[in-house]
Amino acid sequence: MYAGIQEEWWSTALRRVESRSKYQRFIGKRKVMDKFWARVYKESHAMLGDNECETKKRVEVAYGSASQTMPSHGRGEVAVPVSGAYISCVKTFGKDNVKVEKAMSST
Repeated sequence: MYAGIQEEWWSTALRRVESRSKYQRFIGKRKVMDKFWARVYKESHAMLGDNECETKKRVEVAYGSASQTMPSHGRGEVAVPVSGAYISCVKTFGKDNVKVEKAMSST
């Protein structure tokens, strides 16, 4: 089966339009994450006030599995784009303001 379509498949897969579309998907996902964290930052500062947010209050963000009985992902998939979310969060809030803590086991 593959031998019959191998040459046509590779000529399609290696076209410039394919690589550009993959790159556009990547950029689109990054934009969504960046917009999300920018909105979290903006709303937290609006709620706490800029001076209060930087001197007295800390903004803490947590995400993860909401339920063990009803996962939000399929088998073998990650529910959240963990590394992308972390990178966008660091880009928005700054490296000194973001830290990773080990998740607690709920069993």
